[in-house]
Amino acid sequence: MSDFNDFPPGSMATLDESGAVRSSLVRRLEGMQSSEQYRSLLALVRTETIEVARSIDSGAPEALADGQTFKDLGFGSLAAIDLHARLTAAIGLELPLAMAFNHPTPAALALYLQRVLGLSTVAEEGPTPVTVPHGESVAIVGAGCRYAGSAESPNPLWQLVFDGREALVDFPSDRGWDLDGLYDSDRSKPGKRYVQKGGFL
Repeated sequence: MSDFNDFPPGSMATLDESGAVRSSLVRRLEGMQSSEQYRSLLALVRTETIEVARSIDSGAPEALADGQTFKDLGFGSLAAIDLHARLTAAIGLELPLAMAFNHPTPAALALYLQRVLGLSTVAEEGPTPVTVPHGESVAIVGAGCRYAGSAESPNPLWQLVFDGREALVDFPSDRGWDLDGLYDSDRSKPGKRYVQKGGFL
């Protein structure tokens, strides 16, 4: 994983051929594979997030759990602004102030930074295709479904589709609903139903 300690804030920004500013960090990321770029940006976001969290609460953890949100860490507007300032300084590019709210986890924010920096993202690369040798058997070990029209296995479902039948039935009487009290032919009545049939699981 990349070490970002050698990138002091605002240092070593250069112009590329198009005249755009490219910081040392961005130029370093450009030499990496997409997945490595993402891991490096995630490490940066996590490091700065922990620093901000510890400035709010000295007892904050030194590591972040997967999927932990900025809100979980007690981030409010001031903390989000602090994180924005730290990442802007590290990257050398002015970023949106609301990015921590629009991308509420370090993982989501790292992916956003990868996009906004013009780098290819892991998501854009897509999964590596899996090649199955010709003639190799494929086993379906289980399948289940539950749809309207009493289609509780694949065969009745496909038969329902094949026949082009509607799966609408009368409202069930075994679910504890007050069917008479719920019905009203006036569509404008709140909390009432005006239809006589529906598709039920």
